[in-house]
This record gives sequence, C-alpha cells and structure tokens, in this order.
Amino acid sequence: MLEFLRNNPTIWISFIVAGFFLFVVIAFYQMSRDAKKETDAIARGIPASAKVVHLGHSESSDGGVDVNVTFEVLPPNGSPYKVKTIWSVEPLSVSKIQEGCTVALKIDANDPQKLYSAEDWAWALGQMPPDLTN
Repeated sequence: MLEFLRNNPTIWISFIVAGFFLFVVIAFYQMSRDAKKETDAIARGIPASAKVVHLGHSESSDGGVDVNVTFEVLPPNGSPYKVKTIWSVEPLSVSKIQEGCTVALKIDANDPQKLYSAEDWAWALGQMPPDLTN
C-alpha cells in the first residue's frame, strides 16, 4: 500500500486539494457563525443615545474614517457613563460625529461597554458595516 502511494503523486495531490477544500469550508462556516452571533447581539441591544464628549485620532481606512471617540452613554435606565471606542464613519458623514453631537446607538445586553451604532453612516469597529444595498 505504501509503495502504491509513493508511485502515485496524484493521490497526494487529491489529499492536499481535499484538505484545502475542507479548511475553506470550515473557515467560511466559522465566519458565518460569528456574523450570526454579531447580528443577534445587535438585535438584542438596548436602544440608547450618546453624547460625543471627545474625539481623538482619526485615520482613513477601507471604506471609512476610523475615529477614536469617547461617548457619554445615556442609557434608558441608569446613570450616564463614559466609553472610549473606535467607530468607522463614512467619509462624507464625518461632520456628523463632532464633540457635543448626540448619536443613536445600541448597548450590548451583556456588556454595557460594548456599543453598536444605530446610525446608518457609522459602525463600531468589530461591527459589520450597515447593508448599503437597501
């Protein structure tokens, strides 16, 4: 049997291709599962607003401008609190996220330090961008 495998390189190539295919399928499955978890977390998020209290460094990135921002989160129940995070903003909408402005967001139901944008022009890093096809 070992001799047969040694003399037939196409079998090794088949194993390599099958292994690569299996890796790709598993990777896509994991990404899909992670995206579903993120979508579910956003759906369970608690609607709130936040005041922009400080803007830090910003830089251009793929499809947006990454902005370091400190929010004073105004939850529907409870006291206001501050969160430092990074949001990616559509380039033409950067003026909408200035100090003193109020933005709509969602607070993660399990972690109040994790915020999701409820604006269609911005998204938290780690959050999937809004569907721009609608």
